[in-house]
Amino acid sequence: MSKCVFAGCFDPFTIGHLDVVKRLSAIFEEVFVVVSKNAGKKLVADGNERFAMVKKAVDIGNVKVVLHEGLLVDFCVKNNVDCIVKGVRNLMDFEYESLQATVNNKLGKTETLFLPCSDELAFMSSSFVREMLSLGRDISAYVPSEILGDVIRLYRQ
Repeated sequence: MSKCVFAGCFDPFTIGHLDVVKRLSAIFEEVFVVVSKNAGKKLVADGNERFAMVKKAVDIGNVKVVLHEGLLVDFCVKNNVDCIVKGVRNLMDFEYESLQATVNNKLGKTETLFLPCSDELAFMSSSFVREMLSLGRDISAYVPSEILGDVIRLYRQ
């Protein structure tokens, strides 16, 4: 069975993230969307809030949304996952993610695949959504409709 992991902080989850999940669900038999508790990042929403939003936004039969704390390679080994997939928008994303891929391969013999984002979503990021909210702008085109109210409530503060 082919399995992959698509992991992130998803602070907040965007239509760009959802696009990657949908594309992966068509390629792999099982997709784990891993909501990470990342101690290295200053996050707006806590892990449980981010997990709940992603779970609400993703309703695809072969996709499981999980909350994970710790090394992603440990999750992969424990769940017999074939690879980690990283969505990349640009060269900066690729450079950062390729370093992570090297570490993950050294630690857990886990392969990483890079999936270029859809052209129309190349500008999309969680920080973009947070910025638009801070400026009082409409974000309905940038986050899944199922979680729009949650994102506004949590991130507009």
